[in-house]
Amino acid sequence: MNSQLSFHVPTRPMLVAARLRVLFERRGMILLPKAVTPPLTGFQLALVPAGPAETWLYTDVFDSLPDELGRELSQELRVVVHAVGSAEDVIVVERAEAGRVTATVSARGTTVLAGEGTDLARDVEAGRTLGQVLGTRGLSGFERSFEDVRGLPGVLILGFAPKVTAGSADVEVIEIDASLSCPTCSEAMRKVTGPRGVFFGCVRFPLCRGKLTEKQAAAQRS
Repeated sequence: MNSQLSFHVPTRPMLVAARLRVLFERRGMILLPKAVTPPLTGFQLALVPAGPAETWLYTDVFDSLPDELGRELSQELRVVVHAVGSAEDVIVVERAEAGRVTATVSARGTTVLAGEGTDLARDVEAGRTLGQVLGTRGLSGFERSFEDVRGLPGVLILGFAPKVTAGSADVEVIEIDASLSCPTCSEAMRKVTGPRGVFFGCVRFPLCRGKLTEKQAAAQRS
């Protein structure tokens, strides 16, 4: 399983979209027109209706969203938000209510790695995987990714970019690091400075949105 991040928000997609626009504007991001592809420093989100008043939120890049987004959505919309991250065979769930985390658990298969004592962990300890536990709670949508849902009917795609770069006519300096290769397509990587700091993006962008953090780049070099 590739690294991915999703959010379950028990609110209609348009309400979630409106709140996301406000939250990201506070961070210096702007909502792009539909036909505009976000720059390498930006990202896209897919909002998928999951019921009369439920939304699954998927990001096209694992590390493009702030860690506290689930907490902020729970506070702004007055709902319980589940953020689910998965990488390889590990699943991590963070449940947020009223702007604060009320449960965090991670598990590999039927083994709890962190979050013992929570209701989610107890269900895993009873012999089920965390994925199966989420499924019994109506949260199996985490198994899909941005690429799985982007073309489905009724899906709302939002693109965001930093205000300082969106529509900028400035000349962009491209710094290619030949010692790195894209984790998605194995092409070369270029150094990028985004709103969350320095990272490396695929030179084939926008055809490929592969990324490496500075830590991942250092590990690849070694």
